[in-house]
Amino acid sequence: MKIKVCPICGSEAKCRKLYGNLYDVTCSNCGLRLRSSNKDKCIDTWNTRFFERTVEPEVNEIVGVRIEHIRKKRDFSQRELALRAGVTWHIINAIENGKCIADYDMIVKLADGLGVSCDFLLRGKEKHVE
Repeated sequence: MKIKVCPICGSEAKCRKLYGNLYDVTCSNCGLRLRSSNKDKCIDTWNTRFFERTVEPEVNEIVGVRIEHIRKKRDFSQRELALRAGVTWHIINAIENGKCIADYDMIVKLADGLGVSCDFLLRGKEKHVE
């Protein structure tokens, strides 16, 4: 089964066996990671959970994935991000898991807390005006 590219940065992702029955698919560039106890399930989940969401974008889900990725890259816990953004950690958890829709005000707070632009959270890239 072929592993699709990373939905965050577009780089190659690889599957590897960690130990016992634990497998992990990791992006070679940005480090986005998914783990599962079955190799085929791990690859299939990577391909559907992340990639298909970017082909038929549901902004709420994509934003949740980006928030989680950036938060982990910055080594913030959900509680730490919540403090930085001025929200509760329950909201961070719900947004990251696609159970809560982040409105405009929430996007602004989370972008500030993560140190990125709203444009990056919504579109995955910075908008440059020339």
